Amino acid sequence: MDWYEVNSLLKYRYYAVKEQWEQTRLITYMTAQVNSNKHLKVTDIITFPWEKEEEENTRITDDDVKRLKAMAENYLYNEKKESK
Repeated sequence: MDWYEVNSLLKYRYYAVKEQWEQTRLITYMTAQVNSNKHLKVTDIITFPWEKEEEENTRITDDDVKRLKAMAENYLYNEKKESK
């Protein structure tokens, strides 16, 4: 392993046990829901760091749309230019 791979390895190490944590949370949620008068959500038990990352990454702003359109137009323009 090279040093540049270490950062990615540490950042995404939770993927190795993500499924077990999800399963444990679901079992805990079912136990808590049976013993509660409130309607609970699974995330009320615990919210995992990877869920927070997903929420942050799904927001697309108008600036993102404009930037991506410009990149696509630039790409198409360059493709037409190269094919001539």
